[in-house]
Amino acid sequence: MSVDYIPYEQRTPDTQYRDRLVLIRDHGIAAKSFHPIGSQTYMGLPAMRFDLRNGVPSPPSATWKGSWRSAIGEILGFINGVRTQEALVGEFGVNEKFWGPTVTEAKCKIFGLQTGDLGAGSYGAAMGAFPTPWGTTVSQMRNVLDQMRSMPDVRTHWIDPWIPFYTMKGGGGAESKGVVAPCHGWMHFRILNAELHLQMHQRAADMPAGSVFNTFQYAALTIAVAHVMDIKAAGFYHSFSDAHYYDNQLDPWVNDLIDREPRRLPTLTLTEDAPDDLFAFRPRHFVLTDYDPHPAMNDIPVAV
Repeated sequence: MSVDYIPYEQRTPDTQYRDRLVLIRDHGIAAKSFHPIGSQTYMGLPAMRFDLRNGVPSPPSATWKGSWRSAIGEILGFINGVRTQEALVGEFGVNEKFWGPTVTEAKCKIFGLQTGDLGAGSYGAAMGAFPTPWGTTVSQMRNVLDQMRSMPDVRTHWIDPWIPFYTMKGGGGAESKGVVAPCHGWMHFRILNAELHLQMHQRAADMPAGSVFNTFQYAALTIAVAHVMDIKAAGFYHSFSDAHYYDNQLDPWVNDLIDREPRRLPTLTLTEDAPDDLFAFRPRHFVLTDYDPHPAMNDIPVAV
């Protein structure tokens, strides 16, 4: 087992997500973006720190049936270099609703992409096929695994999803080549006392609709990486730059999420046939138990 879980009935209900929604609502700043809907933003939201022995941070509401598998499938696809809707859905079991509204023919055409292509500036391209100055590509995830095995104590086990010349417009030939500039995925792995820790930084966090799934999927990745490294997974830490909700999400959704009582976090384990190769992992290799979410909130508005 990759995590030495505390027995479920002895776990402490976690309030970190709810507490941060309160911070944004009560102390955030009204903000504009390229979306037509206004937002409430809190810059530098305090990081959430999870001792994985107390359970895996999971969405407090069952937003989509089976959505936890889609969240895992998405990050597994990204570390494998996947950048198309077809591969995310077909090979990694991602719900077509995750990316479908973003990779339509009309939206992809804006960036000169084929329908369903997230683009050269997307998560999968950066994590699995980052362009090098000498004209090749490199898998950041594979390099980090190799480095953790050869030099476990260094502080440079780092993955960056941002390819500047594909994610920003400006001088020097920079041109956006992704339907969405990466919002999450700055990863720093650290091995301490023979246990794995992962901090994931998020540039822009839609707290009620997307960020909860990001928290879960990177905690799951921590467990999978610990498995292939043959060590225990100890901690996951989620930090933020621009944490926000959109004005049309406040009532009733954000207020409802704040009013719901915190519950114990569930248990995420791996199947007996979980592979030793991280890139062979698929959602079917994960088992979620002790998950007691609140009723579904299927209609939270999502900005695309």
